[in-house]
Amino acid sequence: MNRDAPLHLEGHPVDLAAQILTIAGLAYDAASAAATKAAVGPTVSLALRITSGTTVKDFLATLYGVFGFATRADATGTLQFFSTNPNLGAAYIIPNQTIANSAEKVAVREKLSVEGVPIRISGWSYALAELGPWSTEKLYELSIVMIIFNILLLIFLYRSAFPLMVLMASLFLSIGAMIACLKIFSIPLNLFNVLAFPLVLGVGVDYGIYVILALRQAGDRELNLSTILKPVLMSGLTTTAGFGSLGFAQNPSLSGLGTVCALGVAWSLFSTLFFILPAYLWKGIR
Repeated sequence: MNRDAPLHLEGHPVDLAAQILTIAGLAYDAASAAATKAAVGPTVSLALRITSGTTVKDFLATLYGVFGFATRADATGTLQFFSTNPNLGAAYIIPNQTIANSAEKVAVREKLSVEGVPIRISGWSYALAELGPWSTEKLYELSIVMIIFNILLLIFLYRSAFPLMVLMASLFLSIGAMIACLKIFSIPLNLFNVLAFPLVLGVGVDYGIYVILALRQAGDRELNLSTILKPVLMSGLTTTAGFGSLGFAQNPSLSGLGTVCALGVAWSLFSTLFFILPAYLWKGIR
């Protein structure tokens, strides 16, 4: 029994529990099972796809948590079924399309709601519809914090307006180019790949800092630049390749995170070589 050869079980949950007990060689009281089945509801059905081993105890505990019935041993050791909450039910629903936003989530809940009956809805797309707006809000907050931190750090490091303006302009250009690529290639933002933005904001100024420090050092400017330019180029390319390799992952969340990070680092390297470096060289000529 594994992912390639799963065990499929389908039927009333009480019947499935009785079947598992029979397979395990455990005696149970058929009369209490029938009574519990009637209490839970005879039309309730459960389909299971088991891909890994589990114990009878864990299996029965799962059924108790979902359907509100369990077993207990009598004086002879025979298992008796009993129901603690006969009004509890569960259903599995596949929507016609994936729930993509908070409005669709609210619409699903309104369609399923019944007055006087408390319901709980779960599911991956259902949860992400709520977490999406939350993650976007956190993206704005973290990005503002990172930008302020970068500005304060650069002011302390350079104590000059020109390198600060050049580095921040380069950072905004790389972020803008990354967002444009996301739009062009139709890469949606989700709970996971929005984490790439604070990372890119932090890493995006690194290459520019190295280049500007080399250009501001006393001595031969060409020698200083040749010393730092190759390490910056190799660092940017290897980092881009490392994040880019995650884009081939089978997990969509991991793949999206790697793709966004790779785009951000690549554009940060590009803006360093083709914006910061020419700007400083132009300033030196002037």
